[in-house]
Amino acid sequence: MSLSLGGSSGRATSVLRAIAAEFKEENITFMAGSIAYYAFVSMFPLLLLALLVASIVGGQAFADVVIGLTQQYLTPAAQGIVTDSITQASNAASFSIIGIVALLWSVLKVFRGLDVAFASLYHSPGDNGILDQVKDGVIVLGGIVVAVAAMVVAGFLVRFVPDVPYIGALSFVFLIAALTAAFFPIYYVFPDVDVSVRDVIPGTVVAAVGWAILQSLFRVYTTYSSTGELYGAIGGVILLVTWLYFGALVLLLGVAVNVVLAGQSEAAKPTPNPEGNRSPE
Repeated sequence: MSLSLGGSSGRATSVLRAIAAEFKEENITFMAGSIAYYAFVSMFPLLLLALLVASIVGGQAFADVVIGLTQQYLTPAAQGIVTDSITQASNAASFSIIGIVALLWSVLKVFRGLDVAFASLYHSPGDNGILDQVKDGVIVLGGIVVAVAAMVVAGFLVRFVPDVPYIGALSFVFLIAALTAAFFPIYYVFPDVDVSVRDVIPGTVVAAVGWAILQSLFRVYTTYSSTGELYGAIGGVILLVTWLYFGALVLLLGVAVNVVLAGQSEAAKPTPNPEGNRSPE
């Protein structure tokens, strides 16, 4: 690791400054917005597809349970949007080849956005072929499915087993562990440079903890906020896109953490002094 300072506090400060510099130089906030947009576009058809699979595997009752657990994180307006979209799509016969192609296109855009973000932060070419993109896409999709499933299970524990001692803390720990397992393949496979398990663990844990905290904050906000009541469906859409944006931002924060700690960040490298020597650390 290139960041080797004398004191632990000084090293931590240097790491934080390098991460902040990465955010500024690589325009991470803009990349997160792009990922959030395509995630929003693909969310409804992807959710419909997941519910169709759930209804086939566990019947309609199981699909209804999944919908109920998912909607506890949404405002009433957002719940209406999700329910209406699923109902209309279920009743329409157009969820066929055109719908699947649109879904694959939007999902591929999410994967492409992540691929570009990883390539930019790791300073790698990022010119993967279509087969590599499909492979990466399958891995990311699997990670997202596991992450969403973990959030649903954690919500299920809190909602239906409230009498167990420390159930809130236990579900939070479970959520972090499950998210860590879900995100690890993403951080290990997407970089176009050689990385070890040790290199990607810090960012994976940061992203998992960040998503767990984000989920808790979002649930509390939707419980007490009046945004949905004030703005109706538009307020629900805004909240949903906001959640996706911060979720993408947390994922990219994990990438920045890995890049900085692995010494692959240009912002973390000491700059030469006017005499041409490296500045003292």
